[in-house]
Amino acid sequence: MSEQGKHTRRQASTQARPAQEHPRRYQVVLLQSLVSIVLCYQVLFSPHALLAREIQEVLAVGLLSLVAGAMLLPARLVESRAFTVILLLVDTTITSVVIYLAGDAGSDLYLAYFLIILISASARTLRQKIAFSVVIAAAYGGMLYLNADQLGPVLEGHLLRVIILIVMGLFYAAMNETLEDIREQKTALAQYLEERKRAERALRGSEERFRKVFEDAPIGMAILTPDCQIVRANKALCGMLGYSLDELTRLSLGELAHPDDVESTVRMARRAFNGESVDLHVPRRLSKKNKQPMWADLTVTVIRDSEGHPQYGLGMVEDITERKRAENRRALQLAVSLILVQSNTYREAFAWLLRTVCDWLEWEVGAVWLVDRGGEALRCEAVWSSESHPAADFEAKVRDRTFRSGAGLPGRVWSTGQPQWVSDLTQEANQPGAADAVGAGLRAALGVPIMSGGRVRGVIEIFSRHARPNDAGQLAAIADVGIQIGLFVERVQAETALKQSKEHYEALVNSVDGIVWEADAQRNNFTFVSKQAERVLGYPVERWVQDPTFWKKHVHPDDRESACAYSPDDTNGGAGRELEYRMVAADGRAVWLRDVVSVARNGDRAEKLRGVMMDVTQRKQLEQQVRQSEKLATLGTLLGGVAHELNNPLFVASGYTQLISEKVKRGQYEALKGDLAVIREATERMSGIVNRFLDISRSPVGQRQVCDVNAVVKRTLDLVANDLTIHRIEARTDLAPELPPVMADPQELVQVLLNLYTNASQAMQAAHGKGTLTVTTAVSSPRGEAAGTRSEQRWVEARVTDDGPGIAPRVRGRIFEPFFTTKAPGKGTGLGLSICQRIVTELGGTLTFESEEGHGATFIVRLPVASVESIASG
Repeated sequence: MSEQGKHTRRQASTQARPAQEHPRRYQVVLLQSLVSIVLCYQVLFSPHALLAREIQEVLAVGLLSLVAGAMLLPARLVESRAFTVILLLVDTTITSVVIYLAGDAGSDLYLAYFLIILISASARTLRQKIAFSVVIAAAYGGMLYLNADQLGPVLEGHLLRVIILIVMGLFYAAMNETLEDIREQKTALAQYLEERKRAERALRGSEERFRKVFEDAPIGMAILTPDCQIVRANKALCGMLGYSLDELTRLSLGELAHPDDVESTVRMARRAFNGESVDLHVPRRLSKKNKQPMWADLTVTVIRDSEGHPQYGLGMVEDITERKRAENRRALQLAVSLILVQSNTYREAFAWLLRTVCDWLEWEVGAVWLVDRGGEALRCEAVWSSESHPAADFEAKVRDRTFRSGAGLPGRVWSTGQPQWVSDLTQEANQPGAADAVGAGLRAALGVPIMSGGRVRGVIEIFSRHARPNDAGQLAAIADVGIQIGLFVERVQAETALKQSKEHYEALVNSVDGIVWEADAQRNNFTFVSKQAERVLGYPVERWVQDPTFWKKHVHPDDRESACAYSPDDTNGGAGRELEYRMVAADGRAVWLRDVVSVARNGDRAEKLRGVMMDVTQRKQLEQQVRQSEKLATLGTLLGGVAHELNNPLFVASGYTQLISEKVKRGQYEALKGDLAVIREATERMSGIVNRFLDISRSPVGQRQVCDVNAVVKRTLDLVANDLTIHRIEARTDLAPELPPVMADPQELVQVLLNLYTNASQAMQAAHGKGTLTVTTAVSSPRGEAAGTRSEQRWVEARVTDDGPGIAPRVRGRIFEPFFTTKAPGKGTGLGLSICQRIVTELGGTLTFESEEGHGATFIVRLPVASVESIASG
């Protein structure tokens, strides 16, 4: 029986008799001494000789020897149940013989003895049995005393019976206790064996379930010996690695590991078996039967026996190759993104990029080729080689080489726009550049396009000194890098162009002389004007200072109302202002000025107005041309709708022309009148369409007049109606009746609304290919202005709302910047909204927007209602 079984049996026995007492040495010595004394007395001093004298002496010595043995033998032996049983048997036998040989044992002695046996049998503990025996023996002795006539017989015979009765009761109690203990041990043992049988049945069921789970598990599983030998594997693992079961069970964990990971994998597994670390759970590369690497999530759980010795290891393998590739690809993309974000030039970025990409691939040489400005050839922009494979001569040849479209690996990638992989360059020795690469000890190459805006801007070329089989995953990852670099190239080019544009603009601004001036903030009369005023406008400086109304009288009549709207409340509030307006020069020219005004304060009181007037006439003329170009560009986007709109009357005219031709051949002249009327109606319709667009496309004359905003809204919607229909965009209007007029150039208002309609249409097309354009008009006041200021005059508000994607928060602050656009390259100049804002500002109004990303945008045009004087003069 195992140690565990023995322990369980002992535990069961202990639990069955929690109140059981074991005999102690002093109890055994005391009881045996009493028995020995009584028996020796009975044998040696009985009135009648029971045995021969020699036998009596030997028996007495034996009884005393038992007492001596109980005192001298080891306590473990004396206190054992076996020793107690032996003493009980010996003493009981001798006692029975003595009683028998005495011949005067009455039936009452045996009756008392059996009474002791009966009562002791019902007692639960040894102490209770002893107590019952003593009580019965004392009662029996008392009965003998009462029945005796003289004290002598009692002392001679009856006292001996009492003592013998006590001794026999005590030994029966001890013997009964021992037998009960043995019986309980047998019962506990039987229960233990039954429980063990049930455990074995449960274990067999558990083993069967484990076998089924092991065989049918979707992940690979194997059983390993402590020396990492595979002794069992499931079907999933065989399928993953490409081995049969027999082949796999002849291998060890080290033989399955990737060559670069063998040592670390085996070391970690052995540490787990030796208990030096927790169970093994790490990502590791394994080698398939076809020698292809496989990334696996490897777990080895060590199963140990009750003493902690390793029995076997349960290995679980999950194929994470695709996940690992995705993680590596993301890591590469992140590294490339960081490089590109931190770099401002090609030189800074490309060497670092090539090193990162080559290290990730574990290849040795890389080069970046960019299409030259003429778009005729690829030229090397950067080349890099690793320290493990320096290739200075090859680098020099690469830098001096160019590739035409379709020539060599870079040329083929350029012409096709597709990544390419060359597993063995020796097979392409006749291709340009291949021989040099082979001569430098390189054997494999790949090339991916640098893409931006659907156009190949360059090629990344990577080389390895080993022949490499095509790896679609790696090729796709490098292709993604090509797209990232393409965006970087586009960004650098855009930044270069923007920098040049800014430099040009700054030079233009610096070449313009400005009129520096100062005025009293309360009386609004000039106290100082620089001499540039005479050069710019032709008026002597003295007239500006001496005549308080000089400036107001010489502001162009169309701009006077908006230019003079800077109120005393604005001045006292300390608000500066920038405005543009026209002044009439001494020679009658209208000179555009940009006036930047600031307020000088003394405590809470504004004392001075200071500003600079800059001649922006040339810029205004250029802007007018840009506005016209932008307007024509906007109209150009509508040409498809115009063509579609013209097709209908053209089709009618063409059809009736053919019909007239047939009628003329038949001589049916009377019926021609109606046909000609239809043709005339069609041509008039076409003429109206063309004239409508010609009116809009003509350069504006810049004359402000009384305008009906509702009429301009309807007119502009007529222009884009067909284009909106083609692109599945529904136009809705909610125009306020009896809307007050404004002072504006109708052509400029059309340009503003046309640009807003077009932007909204393109946004909805890009978002979901359809949408709803809503235009509303109303009378309102600018928000954020208190009563008593400019807000007391009424304002006309036109809202253009779309249900497109909305404006992202990150670009809202730049939406009106010149040259800023969220459209794809080639889809916009970035000037439209900037021009619209300038037009509205020049009219004394505001252009703002409201947007929630994902829920469309609303652009709001607010213009001041025309004054009574303006309406009367207009």
